[in-house]
Amino acid sequence: MRGLEDLVERFADRFTGGIDEMVDRITQQAIPHEPVPPEPHMPRASARILRIEIESGGGDEYSANLPVSLAAHLPKLIPPHGVRALEAAGLSIEALQLIIEADPPPGPLIDSEDSSGNEIRISLK
Repeated sequence: MRGLEDLVERFADRFTGGIDEMVDRITQQAIPHEPVPPEPHMPRASARILRIEIESGGGDEYSANLPVSLAAHLPKLIPPHGVRALEAAGLSIEALQLIIEADPPPGPLIDSEDSSGNEIRISLK
């Protein structure tokens, strides 16, 4: 008789446990979950100054701190010897404008020296 009671008890536990599990699943589906607010993200610091330092192997040098907001006007702001030094280092004003338009974070952008002695350092501050 005890064996039969154990069998009935185990069956009842499984049966009621299955019902409890099913009720939990239905309840979870029927009660909408509150949306989780998105994590606030830190605004990215925006660069304000374009720092250009160029030394060409031919002796041309150029150094400037220019407002990033004037990037569209770089051809007017960089004098001819600065353009020559930039081009001698392998970078055009148009390429520099594209880099700035990509809105990279403040910090170094280009730090280069070639075998001819052309050096270029460009950063955003």
